[in-house]
Amino acid sequence: MTTSIRVCAAGPAHAALLTGLHNEMLQAEWTADSVARLLNLPGAFGVVAVTDKNERPLGFALCIPGGEGLDIAAIGVAADVRRQGIGRLLMDEVVARAEAAGCRELVLEVGAGNNAARHLYLSCGFSSVAERQDYYAPRAGKPGESALVMKKTLPT
Repeated sequence: MTTSIRVCAAGPAHAALLTGLHNEMLQAEWTADSVARLLNLPGAFGVVAVTDKNERPLGFALCIPGGEGLDIAAIGVAADVRRQGIGRLLMDEVVARAEAAGCRELVLEVGAGNNAARHLYLSCGFSSVAERQDYYAPRAGKPGESALVMKKTLPT
């Protein structure tokens, strides 16, 4: 039997959960305080994908407004459930919320070597518009990496 997955809103009260997901899924060290501050910005929001069966968090996205657009500051999916459509569910929710807020574009950065994520973003209508050399610092035994800046124009 297939488990149903839903995407739920997450705000400052969920900062500890989002921080744990971020640090686990992206191998980066953010603090609950920094995530709470981010989510307290006007227009910022988070979403979490969970299973209906046991409420297990499977993925998340953190978004902040930027000009006429929305910056997807972080998005991640648990390693054991990647390539099962959860990233697309999260992206669909982010796009819907951005459109409802009247945003004109979405922007994100992705590691130049993260082919699976790049493929997802391209399939969601994003295009690469710039490269930031040495954007990601070395971490967890991995070398530093450049980031591709990707944008998606939203209907107005």
